[in-house]
Amino acid sequence: MVKFDSNNLAFTLAEVLITLGIVGVVAAMTLPVLIQNYQKQATATSLKKAYSELNQVLQRSIADNGDPVTWNNSFDYGVENWVKTYIEPYVKVISSGSCTNNTSNRCLGIAYAGILGGNPNSTRRNTTHYMIVKGGDSIAWAFFRYPPYEEIRCLVYLKNPKKNTQSALRGKDVFTFVFYPSRSTTFKPFGMQGTVPFQGGTITRDILLHGPIRTGGCFKGGSNNDHYNDGDGCGAVIMMDDWKISKDYPW
Repeated sequence: MVKFDSNNLAFTLAEVLITLGIVGVVAAMTLPVLIQNYQKQATATSLKKAYSELNQVLQRSIADNGDPVTWNNSFDYGVENWVKTYIEPYVKVISSGSCTNNTSNRCLGIAYAGILGGNPNSTRRNTTHYMIVKGGDSIAWAFFRYPPYEEIRCLVYLKNPKKNTQSALRGKDVFTFVFYPSRSTTFKPFGMQGTVPFQGGTITRDILLHGPIRTGGCFKGGSNNDHYNDGDGCGAVIMMDDWKISKDYPW
């Protein structure tokens, strides 16, 4: 018969240290993945809500101002006048103003989100009108237009972006939406069919993620004539994936 010895129940110091070391290694390997997965889920959820909020504002404006095709949509009217007339009255605004360059302290860098894997590209946009908004899942909206097109583009900054907004990136902190008053009554994620200028044919998820696309895909590449403003189409990819961020998303 084996005699029970309670002294044998204790762990040695070496065993404890080894166990703690193993736990530490496992935690170091899994925590970054868990944190990133949480960030992805939170981003996709906030993006869906912000998309809804932006279009709710637009629908309230349509209820008061009629069909958007009858609005003053001429490029000469100016994006600031357009936003102040058709958007700003329907939003709780903390502050708003115009931006003319990507270093303006007044803009806090809001109007000029950087492209994925690169630096901010501000060479093709005109004066931008920004709004710091109160409540909801976004903290700021910045509107701009490319001459001479009728499209109104809106950069939506989600809650809790990088502290330095000038280092925020499209596809992670900021997402691009497009509104064509003569074609639609909603803002659509840039990259959905009919929202990408110069791009012929059908826009697919694969094209947005890998190209070729004339402008605004969702991949990390150098900014050039074939795919500048990388990250503009990322909101469309998330929407196509049922408001989820998939494994092949360029996070």
